Amino acid sequence: MSSARICGVSVVDVRTGEVAPGQDIEIRDGLIASIGPAAATAATAATAAATPAAAPRARTAGSASDNGEAGGATWDGTGLWAVPGMMDAHCHLSNSARPDVVQSLTFDLPSFYSIRAVKHARDVLRAGITAIRDVGGIYFTDVAIRDAVLQGLIEGPRVRAGGPSIRMTGGHGDVRYSPSFSHSIFQPADGVDEVRKAARRNLKYGADVIKVLSGSGGVGSGTDLDSAQYSEAEIAAAVEVARDAGKKVAIHSHSSKATKRGVRAGVASVEHGTYLDREAVDMMAEAGTFLVPTFIALRRILEHGAGEGIPAIMVERAKEADEIHLKSFQLALAAGVRVAMGTDAGTPFNLHGENATEIALMAEAGMSPAAALRAATIETAELLDWSDSLGSLEVGKRADIVLFDVDPLADLAAYRDTRHVRLVLKDGAVCRDDLTR
Repeated sequence: MSSARICGVSVVDVRTGEVAPGQDIEIRDGLIASIGPAAATAATAATAAATPAAAPRARTAGSASDNGEAGGATWDGTGLWAVPGMMDAHCHLSNSARPDVVQSLTFDLPSFYSIRAVKHARDVLRAGITAIRDVGGIYFTDVAIRDAVLQGLIEGPRVRAGGPSIRMTGGHGDVRYSPSFSHSIFQPADGVDEVRKAARRNLKYGADVIKVLSGSGGVGSGTDLDSAQYSEAEIAAAVEVARDAGKKVAIHSHSSKATKRGVRAGVASVEHGTYLDREAVDMMAEAGTFLVPTFIALRRILEHGAGEGIPAIMVERAKEADEIHLKSFQLALAAGVRVAMGTDAGTPFNLHGENATEIALMAEAGMSPAAALRAATIETAELLDWSDSLGSLEVGKRADIVLFDVDPLADLAAYRDTRHVRLVLKDGAVCRDDLTR
C-alpha cells in the first residue's frame, strides 16, 4: 500500500466554486482516501498506519521524485491551492505548432510524429493536464501514445484517441495537397457508406472517439468558415457506428449550418463553433451537446502574425473570426450550452504545455473563473467519460491533483504561466514536484 499526504492546502471544489482552506489530502494506492481539516485526516492516517501493508519504497518525507511513486511523501500545502488534474478535450499531440502546419504534413517522416508526440505528452502532463482527447492523430500516433502511457513506457496524460479525422473529398484537410499525398494519409470518405467504413476503420485501429470534419477548415483553408460540408446523413452514419461501439462523435464545425446538422445527427461535441446563431445554440443546449471553443488557436495566430511566418491568409481570417467567435461563445453561454475545455494545441504557436491558458481565455470571454475551471475539469471529464473517477477532488476518485501557488479563482495568471504549477500528481504518482527543490 502506497500513501502520501498534502497538508494545510486550500482545496477548490470545482462543483460549487468554493474553497476550503487548511485541508489535508490523504492519498492511498492512487486514490484520494480523505479530505478534511488536519485533525480529521490525522486520525484517518493513524488508522491506515495500523493496517499491515507492504513497506513503501524508502523515501524522505516530502522528497518524492518526478514521475515516481509518492510513497510516504508529505507536502506542505500552506499558501497553495489544490485543483483536480485539468483536461484538454481538443489537442493534437503529434502536431508541431509550427507557423505553417503544411510543412510538418509534407516533410516530416511518419515515425517523427510519434517521437514528437512523446515529448508533447510529457510537456502537457507537467503543466497539470492529466487527461486529454486527441482529435486527429495522423498515423494513429494518438493511439500509440495512449497505449504507451498505459503500459508505463512513457510519461503522459490519459488519452482518448481519435485517430485520423474523417473528411470528405475537397473538404477540410483535403484542399491543399497533391492527390497522392492527400489520399495516402487522409483517405477521404464520401457518402454514407464510405463514412461508415472510415469510422469502422478508426475503431479497428483503436480509436476511442470518432472525429468528423463536418464543416469548413480553419482560418488557413481556402473555404468559407461559415459553411457546411458533410450532410446530416453522413454525420449520422458515423454516430451510428460510434454508438454501436459505445463511443462518441466530435465534429469540427465553425458554422451554424454544420453545427445544426451535427446536433440533429447526435454528436457529443462541437469543436470551435465560430459562427453560431441562436437556433444552433438552442439546439445544442436542448440536446446536451458540448461546445469546445478553442479560443487559444485564434489568439496565438493573432499574437504572432505573418511577421513570424504564419501564412497571411490565416492572419487575415483570424482577425475576421475573432470577434464573431466571441459573440458566438457568449450566445452559447446565455443559452445554457455545456462547455468543455479544448485548445487545438499543435496549431501555429499553440504550444503543448500551455493548454491551461485556454481557461483564462474562457473566463475573459464571459465565464466566471470558477465556471471556466469547472469546464476544464468535471465538465470535460463527463464529455470524455471519466467523470466517475476524475474531474473533481473527492474521496474515492483518482488522485490527479495539481497545486498552484496563486488562487486560480482570483488570479488568471495561474493558467498563463506554468511556473505557478508547483506539484502535479497523476494516480498519486509524482509527475512534477517544484516544492522540494
